[in-house]
Amino acid sequence: MGFRDHLTSNTIKLLICIGISLPVKSQTLFNLGGTEIFISQGETVSITGDVENSGDIINAGTILMAGNWINAGTYNSIQGSFTLNSTSEQHVDHNGQAFFSLTINGPGEKILDSDVLVNNQITFESGLVTPANNSILLIEEGAQTVGGSIDSYVNGVLAIEGTGDKFFPIGKSGKFKPINLYNIQGTTPTIGFEVFEPNNDPQAPKELQAISTVRYWQKTQISGNTSSGRIALSIGEDDGISDLFLAVVTEADQPGEIFQNLGRSETTGDLTEGSVTSDLSITDGNKVYALGQEVDLTGIDCIPGALATRSSNVEERVIKVYCGNISEENFSFKIYNKWGLVVYETTSLQDATESGWDGININTGNPEKNDVYRYVLSGKFLNGNELSRVGTITKIN
Repeated sequence: MGFRDHLTSNTIKLLICIGISLPVKSQTLFNLGGTEIFISQGETVSITGDVENSGDIINAGTILMAGNWINAGTYNSIQGSFTLNSTSEQHVDHNGQAFFSLTINGPGEKILDSDVLVNNQITFESGLVTPANNSILLIEEGAQTVGGSIDSYVNGVLAIEGTGDKFFPIGKSGKFKPINLYNIQGTTPTIGFEVFEPNNDPQAPKELQAISTVRYWQKTQISGNTSSGRIALSIGEDDGISDLFLAVVTEADQPGEIFQNLGRSETTGDLTEGSVTSDLSITDGNKVYALGQEVDLTGIDCIPGALATRSSNVEERVIKVYCGNISEENFSFKIYNKWGLVVYETTSLQDATESGWDGININTGNPEKNDVYRYVLSGKFLNGNELSRVGTITKIN
């Protein structure tokens, strides 16, 4: 057996302490119980074989790990970095302990046989991370998540602690399907997400055309609670969404139940690579999320034909714009009396859809009499199509 074929902890400790960057090519490196390996700042240990640690490893430098990592002892990262750079399947049993800075690199799959914690930064460059045996990858509060792509994501549960904005580079079946959480608030929340395929028998509420059957995202409230915050789901060409500007986020307690519409506050990209952000906040507890699609209202009348100011139905006492997917750009809604004088006008999409016209003349402040009024609605839909509607409204008591 040659010098680099099998190394003990005492040999490693001596070489590192005298400042040697050591590419270890042993089949297995044993760090025996009761012994200590110290990697000083600025030093690098590159190990191409396996490691079994039952002693203590103190890392203030850099460890490049290409083989299996079995930590039955103690790993103290201080401010050291650790890179999993396997080119083949690599097992990681970190004994539920933390890395300071962890980098995922190399095309080999990294299988986590126990929980792994990261307390400063995790960087996804290449290679999948697959938690096994009900383990999770946990990003502690304040730690950063960097990278993520079709070549490198978490193929299982990724959990993140804390409030604020959070990024989850997760995926399934060779597809990168990340999510973002925005302005998460709550009491010391720790939230886990995983992607599942397919989404069998989702039930859509009446205002939606369909819920995607391709996949869903499972949220697990690991600890604490979530009081508010929005979620952004990724959209790809296989998601069954035909119009980006009709896409919404939906939420349910379990797959196969009715998914509630959380709406859409923003979209990015396109149907090949895009995202949709919810308008409403996610709710506390374990939930599932899926993409939904609204009914296309671009060819439907947007304005009711009658205004009944004394109706018992609140919605009948105002005239609002009801068709969705309208852009705020160049929006205009005007109502004229039979002499052609404007009795109501707004360029605010929010005002037209939430407040509307209650029968009061905006110029005089007086109620308009029962009569027939003409409206002109113009602007654009979010998909770029022109919005142009004219019609009449009959005002009655």
